[in-house]
Amino acid sequence: MEHKKTLRFLRWILGLALVPFIAALLYIAVAYVQGISRYDESLFTPAYQDTYEAPYRVSGDLEKAIQTGDEELYNVLTGLQQKRSIPEVNPDIIYGVLLEVDEQDYFHYMFIDKHTYRRSMYYLEEVNGRWVVAPEDVHFHYHSGRWMKVFLPATIVYFLLLFVIALAVGVFRVSRDIREARGMA
Repeated sequence: MEHKKTLRFLRWILGLALVPFIAALLYIAVAYVQGISRYDESLFTPAYQDTYEAPYRVSGDLEKAIQTGDEELYNVLTGLQQKRSIPEVNPDIIYGVLLEVDEQDYFHYMFIDKHTYRRSMYYLEEVNGRWVVAPEDVHFHYHSGRWMKVFLPATIVYFLLLFVIALAVGVFRVSRDIREARGMA
């Protein structure tokens, strides 16, 4: 009887150990599905490819879109089929600087509010021969690798918690068995 309880407990622990991996697979699947028909082909014609052949051209128009609230321009800059709103409209925003180009070739542009000095970060990437603004969505976080900055620590904490629970149950069972062997239970 005790052997069956131990096996059942181990199955539960192994099943729970699979949860982060199943969650990661689901996340990757959602990112993949989101990327299948992500871009509007009409925004990748040779005219758009010439207009937005370099990241600085996109960042200049992005500054105008943010300052004026021009959502049509913003949607041209993203190149996405699904239309989006500008994350923030701010007439006081000024073009900042190109902070870095990461390992996945995303260009990190920082814009600054000239009155409050609040900073806003936007990411640009090259897609189908032109540069686009990459909104911070599931697709972006997956392809930029940022999802791992959340997934790995969360998985480590999850496994540590699972280990502590398994250890506590194991100690409880051993102490119960010792009490029963001594006739104290």
